[in-house]
Amino acid sequence: MPAEITSYTVDVSICSQICRLAIVEAGLPYKNVNVDIEDKMENYSEWYSKINPNFTVPAMKYVDKEKNVDETITDSKDIMYFLAKENPDSGLLPQDEEVQATIKEYMDLFYTKFSFIGGFTFINLMSWGITYKLFILKSKVIVTNRKLNELEKLNPHLKELVAKKRIASAAMKKMA
Repeated sequence: MPAEITSYTVDVSICSQICRLAIVEAGLPYKNVNVDIEDKMENYSEWYSKINPNFTVPAMKYVDKEKNVDETITDSKDIMYFLAKENPDSGLLPQDEEVQATIKEYMDLFYTKFSFIGGFTFINLMSWGITYKLFILKSKVIVTNRKLNELEKLNPHLKELVAKKRIASAAMKKMA
């Protein structure tokens, strides 16, 4: 019986695309759940916070009853490494250790620079004019804070994670 895989992603997210692509490249069957991070901001919902308390996409639930594996992974790089480890014949990572080291070095560099790319994109979009700036500030700062308030009321145990997300949100507002 193959592993049961559920990916929690959003279509436009590069990291979500990496997650789905790794699953498909490994040739594994999976179910995809689209998480609305725009209008409904489901990443701040109670149901999603139980899957990924970091409130981010992607996340992957991987259950292999034969191997007694039941994992939830919440980072695209970790998802790729996990899938490669659990499915060594998938071709996600070559067997040659020297080649693996080169790939890991490249991936580490990509992920180190990724937050810079994301921040640059938002700052660049906000420079296009007041309409874009207000849209980003409203949807990504004001609504995020409202959702975090609702989530914290329902789930006081998430107070520390919510506080970290508020700090990141305030930093984005300052960049504007």
